[in-house]
Amino acid sequence: MDSKYNRVSRGSITVFLCLVVTLLMALILSCLESARAQAARFMAESYVDVAATSALGDFDSVLFERYHVFGTHSDVDYSMRINMLRNMDNAIGIDSNLVNMGASALEAMGISDEANSVLGNLEMVDLTDLDIIEGHDYFGMELNDLKIDNSVPLTGRNGDVFYSQAVSYAEKSIPGTLIEKVLEHAGILSKTSVLENVMSNKSAAYTSLEEVDRKASDLLMLIDGLEVEKKKTLFGDSAKAQKNCFKSRAFHGADQGALNITSEPVYNNLKSYIVDLKTPLDVLEKTNETYQKNVIALENNIKTQNNINNSLTMIQNYADEYTARGEAVPDSLIQSLSELHAVLQNYVFQEKLLKEEQEKLKKDIKKQLKAFKSFKYDGLITTLQSALSSLNELEESSKTALTEIENYKKTLDDSKEDLDEETYKSLVSEYEEDKSILSSTGSAVIKNPTLLKNSINQDISVLQRIVTLAKSVPASAEGDVSSWIYSMKHEYAAITYAGMDFNYGKITKNLTAVSEDGIKKLLKEFLSAGISSLVFEDLSSLSTSTFLDILELPTVTYTPDTADKSALPSVGLDDLLNIIQNGGYDDMLGTLTDSVEQLTNKLFFILYMSEAFGSYTDQIRDRKTVSALNGSGTKKSNTAKTDKDIQYGLEYILYGSYSDIQNVQRMATSLIMLRTGLNFVSIITDKTARTEALAGAAALVGITGLPFLIKGVAIVIELAWAFQCALVEVATILLGGSIPVFINIVDRKVKFAEVPTMSKEKIISKAKACASVENPAGMSYNEYLYIFLLFKDRKVECFRAMDLIQDDIRKNCDAGYKIEDRLYSFDVDATFSMQGRYMNIPQISGTLMSEIPFFNYNVKGGYTY
Repeated sequence: MDSKYNRVSRGSITVFLCLVVTLLMALILSCLESARAQAARFMAESYVDVAATSALGDFDSVLFERYHVFGTHSDVDYSMRINMLRNMDNAIGIDSNLVNMGASALEAMGISDEANSVLGNLEMVDLTDLDIIEGHDYFGMELNDLKIDNSVPLTGRNGDVFYSQAVSYAEKSIPGTLIEKVLEHAGILSKTSVLENVMSNKSAAYTSLEEVDRKASDLLMLIDGLEVEKKKTLFGDSAKAQKNCFKSRAFHGADQGALNITSEPVYNNLKSYIVDLKTPLDVLEKTNETYQKNVIALENNIKTQNNINNSLTMIQNYADEYTARGEAVPDSLIQSLSELHAVLQNYVFQEKLLKEEQEKLKKDIKKQLKAFKSFKYDGLITTLQSALSSLNELEESSKTALTEIENYKKTLDDSKEDLDEETYKSLVSEYEEDKSILSSTGSAVIKNPTLLKNSINQDISVLQRIVTLAKSVPASAEGDVSSWIYSMKHEYAAITYAGMDFNYGKITKNLTAVSEDGIKKLLKEFLSAGISSLVFEDLSSLSTSTFLDILELPTVTYTPDTADKSALPSVGLDDLLNIIQNGGYDDMLGTLTDSVEQLTNKLFFILYMSEAFGSYTDQIRDRKTVSALNGSGTKKSNTAKTDKDIQYGLEYILYGSYSDIQNVQRMATSLIMLRTGLNFVSIITDKTARTEALAGAAALVGITGLPFLIKGVAIVIELAWAFQCALVEVATILLGGSIPVFINIVDRKVKFAEVPTMSKEKIISKAKACASVENPAGMSYNEYLYIFLLFKDRKVECFRAMDLIQDDIRKNCDAGYKIEDRLYSFDVDATFSMQGRYMNIPQISGTLMSEIPFFNYNVKGGYTY
């Protein structure tokens, strides 16, 4: 009995021990599986990080070397897949060296089909389904899916991506003390205590002014919004329309200001846009003319063939008569028949060629006619109609602002005792200036808005007629194409281009001859060729380079982001008032510091552009000092220019014309206008100069005995004097010299006695003499250019800079290059799976459950430069 019970006891203990061992083994295997899972997750994240970093490391070397900007290629999906599979050691069952060589090497080895279908299209297939994938990495992990989302190109975020990189490069390569000195010199880093008084006394009036600013800006955006659509400058082409369109007030911190509408219409009647539409119309007209000539030629050919056939029939009848009489046919008849048959064959061959040409012309005309139906005019009409509504709102806001500005003046007078004298004078001066602007706005918009409204209504009417014609476009060349073209051209001709710029292209060398009638000659040259002809010694020496593919430039192809963050942050009036009222003076200084930082970044960006792109005087300096630079006859630059490249890049960024010569001429015109204004101020504040002008006026019209006429003529003489001084000064600047901002009577370049005899030859001669003398206190051409760029919209500058970069690389490196295909950042969403290894116990081995992936990993991350 005892032995029996002992055997039972030992058996129970054995089972119990097996169970304990099994549980311990399960616990140990679970821990191992958990550790393996955590390690696999870490490796999955590592695979993604390494692949994304590698993709960013494969940046566009040409773009970086020439312009110091990072951007990776757009095939991030493909490169990351290959990189991850290569890093997962055993993931690819073919030779790993073959994968490393990439699609281009496969193609070179004669297996381009595999390169295209397997490697080139990896982003289109599930890698786990490909036959080339046999194993796993050492964890047995597989890549199931890889997605690239939210990729941001260099043109993204409304140019902010490119801007931040350019500023970053300039900050690292240019000493910060230089920017600080510029800001300190401008007084931006000092005198913040006055701001508090300004904010507390201007709130009511300037809230109204800002409302006018906003609605005026909305109006201009509606009117000038076509620039966004067609990337054409419809508003800035005219020197008259440019002048005082916006007045920038320092406390706004941005390009805002009361609209100053003068007697000139703000709107420029779609000139540039219509030019774009007329170009295909001219092409169609030429094609149609060729087609009509072809039709006439084919008709004449057929008529000639009929005449030849008639002649052949007649001669053949004569030959038949000889044969009927039993006589031999004369050799002359036989020869005539042979020659006519040869001529007939030639005309038949020509008929075939004419018909083939006619069919081709028909297809071309049909294609061109179809293109006209694709033109979209409805958006333009809607925009102009919105502008009329905005104009009415602006009228009401202007009336309110005029009332508020008067209330502010009363408040200012009441608080005179509480303000220091300098601050009070400054506020009064600003008040007078702003009231003047509001008065001109009220005069033009409130009292007489007809001019602007009529201009808009006229264009709406013309566009509506063009829409009607576009809908009735002939279906083919057999239609009345000529009549349709005539009607379209008639409508285009109905649009008047008031207030546009001069045609600078008509100037010729024979206009530079010296004449004894100096003023008359100068006026003739000005009217025939524009202002810029008077300050360039030889217009033929200017670069005529243009862009290669205008329709593919970033400014044309880019679609603005939904959230436009490109505008420079400014100190808002309401924000500052709230800060002051709540006692947060430190916060206010912090806000001001942010604005100073934004201005500093803009200065850094200008310095970047000055290094990356050239200007007119840069080209002059390079030609003069080329041997001193490197002794090889070329400029030391990472972007050496050729004759086909855009030479005046900074001028393009400022003005946006697609031709070098147009941009530099517009820069010269702007300088002349600026210098004329400064010189006029200098003359009217100089008692000696005013006396000379008054004496000249008295000599001319003193005989009339009318004092007001004498004073009026004196002002005209002062303006002419200021203008002639400006011409000499700008010509000096264009020759590489420098001119002080304000010039006294001693340094004035044109004496009063020279005004009646001034000519272009004298202007250039004086300019050469001035340019040969160094003037440390003067401002050079580039310094004026930088000031103009400082007040240019940042987004416009960014995209025009990218225009220049793309055009340069297309012309010199890659004809199909597009900067919008270069990525700055992207998000990755990768999915991995892994089968369990230690938990597949024998009880379930070989079942369906053991084939199901045990772990799934989803790795997400954002990557950028």
